Amino acid sequence: MFSMPNRLRSTIEKFRDWITLKILKEPTTQPIYWTLSSVYLFRAIYTCTELKIADLLYFKPMRIDQLSTKTKTDAKSLDRLMRALTSFDIFKLSQDGYYENTPLSLQLLNSNENPISNWVLFSGNSENWNAYANSTKCIKTGVSAFETTHKISFYDFMEKNRSYGEQFRSGMNAWSHWQSTQIINAYDFSRFRRIVDIGGGRGALLTKILTTYPNTHGELFDSQQAIELATASINTLKLNDRCSLQSGDFFSDLPTNGDAYILKHVLRDWSDAECLAILKRCRKAMAKNGRLILIEGVIDSAKNHSRLQKLIDLEQLFWLGGKMRTLTEWKTLLNRCDFSVSSITGTTIADVTIIEAYPS
Repeated sequence: MFSMPNRLRSTIEKFRDWITLKILKEPTTQPIYWTLSSVYLFRAIYTCTELKIADLLYFKPMRIDQLSTKTKTDAKSLDRLMRALTSFDIFKLSQDGYYENTPLSLQLLNSNENPISNWVLFSGNSENWNAYANSTKCIKTGVSAFETTHKISFYDFMEKNRSYGEQFRSGMNAWSHWQSTQIINAYDFSRFRRIVDIGGGRGALLTKILTTYPNTHGELFDSQQAIELATASINTLKLNDRCSLQSGDFFSDLPTNGDAYILKHVLRDWSDAECLAILKRCRKAMAKNGRLILIEGVIDSAKNHSRLQKLIDLEQLFWLGGKMRTLTEWKTLLNRCDFSVSSITGTTIADVTIIEAYPS
């Protein structure tokens, strides 16, 4: 569901370095304490993003009393929040008492195409945050913490709570906008006449492909809510003549006779049995010489490798009951659905590997 750009990773690395310094200065303190304290850093980032502090400081620096007035917050509490964030170079305090943006805080500007701010707001909302309280029960039962908390699956909850669904899709769309350029730079889509994007959300990747390759046609397939949100993007980009939209359930029939079927960050959300059902639908729908383009993370099980993906794997477990997979696991799923892997292309994104497969 989630991937991380280098600029956000640098924030985490700063936090890691800060932990190391703290441990060196306070050798009697257990290292795990500082790791646990990262929860407060996230909540601080979430709060300042929700208050749109980076947006307020975009045009001019402000004193704490000015920020407090603009955000309708308690000045003393806000000052403590800003003090903590400035210690991680998220905002800067001048000698004359004015707060300013930094390269890190600028990543928190609220924008429809900013993956970081969108994902911070979604990850930190109460519906998701409350679910983590059931993480132990999730490990005991194998049922996602989200479903245990809300008594309904993640996707069913999203369809029944439109504002929640829109916030999720805004976050995913922003990530996809950022990722799509690197994906297209890594993989040549020009050889396909008709591309079907299964579970493609608002169409960020598909529209990028279509604008890059003017002779290619596409079809976006997702839920009714997602298709409604995608319509505006298709109209704005004037792709109506080359991009069709279809709502539906990918556990049922899919659009047929596509030259390529894209599954980007879809299968990670589902169990092996559900993945097999989706892959079999793709296999049945595609043209005889079609290709499956699986865009996913590939976990390396070695101890110190793929650490970020192993954390994303827990995110999948807690929220969706899905999982990240090793290359062997991906190949096993594909082989069971009569697919053979033809190429594997890595990218600079931690959890984006492009696996091309063809009907066996």
